[in-house]
Amino acid sequence: MRWKWIVTIGVLVIVCLVATVYVVLNTYDYNKLKPLVARMVEEATGRKLSLEGKVNLEIGLMPTLVVTNIALANVSWGSQPQMIEIEKLQAQVRLLPLLHKDVEVNQIGLSGVKVLLETDANGQDNWDFPAESSAAGSPGARKPVEIDVERLTIENLHLTFNRQKTGSQTQFTLESLAMNRQETEDALALNLQADIDGQAVTLSGKTGGVRRLLEHKRFPLQLSGSLANAAIEMNGAIDDVLNLQGIELEARLSGKNMATLAPFIDIRLPKTKAFEVNGALKGSKESLKLENVKGNLSGSSFDLAISGSISDVIAISGVDLKLISSGKDLAEIGQIIGEKLPVTDDFTVQGRLTGSAKVLSLRAAKGTARHGDLSLVCDGGIKDFLNFSEIDLTVKGSGKDLSDIGSIIGEKYLLQMNLRFKAG
Repeated sequence: MRWKWIVTIGVLVIVCLVATVYVVLNTYDYNKLKPLVARMVEEATGRKLSLEGKVNLEIGLMPTLVVTNIALANVSWGSQPQMIEIEKLQAQVRLLPLLHKDVEVNQIGLSGVKVLLETDANGQDNWDFPAESSAAGSPGARKPVEIDVERLTIENLHLTFNRQKTGSQTQFTLESLAMNRQETEDALALNLQADIDGQAVTLSGKTGGVRRLLEHKRFPLQLSGSLANAAIEMNGAIDDVLNLQGIELEARLSGKNMATLAPFIDIRLPKTKAFEVNGALKGSKESLKLENVKGNLSGSSFDLAISGSISDVIAISGVDLKLISSGKDLAEIGQIIGEKLPVTDDFTVQGRLTGSAKVLSLRAAKGTARHGDLSLVCDGGIKDFLNFSEIDLTVKGSGKDLSDIGSIIGEKYLLQMNLRFKAG
């Protein structure tokens, strides 16, 4: 009979322990944690953290801390007082550390989030936190809360990106983001549904763990999805995601109409029937390069192949691309540069496109064009390719009627060319 008493006592002990834990969890005032958390965040970022809502604990198989009305202050030069606002944050915490008044987060959920990213006229970003490095090395700095997230979810996030220098603004809406730990490896499965300026964005694949991100460790990425009806793939890693340093990514973009991507990079793009571009993104937010660029664009009556590099992707400068194009109607190429070009029966063009989004030059250009009985061969360059001005081309022609040359070149450009014409 003794074993029955042992079992009974064991059950009573377990019940008492569970009751004790329940009482501790329900009676502890978690709002006492707010000043500590706010102080830790301010030491790490140099920004004030406001926790206006109450901190509550929802009891279940895994206790969940619920915090509402959170705000992180913006920089002094920002257009709004708050950089980040969160309506509701849920953090699933481990039970035993709570008994020692330590908080270790297992799962995180965010909803109703507003984020304002800004760059001032001097290129300063509001997401630069100068206090971070000094706080980390200061005497008596606290050990950060351990975050080993099994699952991260975000719903209804609105991001605004302001560029004060240009006055441009980009709106980003994240409908849902779910990241779940992979059982067999130290990685998170990612699924994202978003909207950028009215264009749908989806991404899925694998990333590194949240701990790697927060500890500024190398963060692997293997993602694929869609951007404005174009397919996008990214593979590689970023050494420091939070500061966008050490970027090494292979990227591929393909789809039908390239013009639908123009709002994302704020420059004019051609209408195409199909396109595919790939290259290697390397560098940092200060200097992001696109190397080993290769691409093919097709319109209704032209094909264009590109190869080369862009030394500054963010500013679209340091462009050095080799172009080879051929097709039937040269007028369709005019859509790329926004110029009315002549109708032709066939054409070929090749050269080097150099410069920036403001001034692109076509150097070492060679081309041929034919319209009816008239044929032209030209070489030289165009200093301002986007505006099709400062043309320096030597043109050789042959045909029957000299007046036909105006129809293929256009009277607007005749005076800008070094012209030699041979009648056939």
